[in-house]
Amino acid sequence: DDWMSKPSNGASNIIPPPTSDLERLFSTSYNYCTTNWCQDSSNSLFTLRSDEIFDDINKCAAPYVDTVEAAVSSLVSDPIINQELYDICTYYGNGELNLDLTCVFDGLCG
Repeated sequence: DDWMSKPSNGASNIIPPPTSDLERLFSTSYNYCTTNWCQDSSNSLFTLRSDEIFDDINKCAAPYVDTVEAAVSSLVSDPIINQELYDICTYYGNGELNLDLTCVFDGLCG
């Protein structure tokens, strides 16, 4: 029940979670969070410093930047782009070869 809609009339609906690691890490998750969990200043629980206003910390309207997602997707599609990183981030589990996308993310972003 981690993926729930914003409460309406006292109830939330379960939203089917992403089925792929790429969706769990990038734009699908970003869009889910900004759509369902961003608050306006009247509902915020943040305590602001005396020199801050809510708009200083509210980034919910910030556009999604897909630079890292595109880089990870490219490596997944074509491991030759960075074969060493791809090899470091692969592992065997359940009798098959798997790619750890968080490892790829860390390797690309440092």
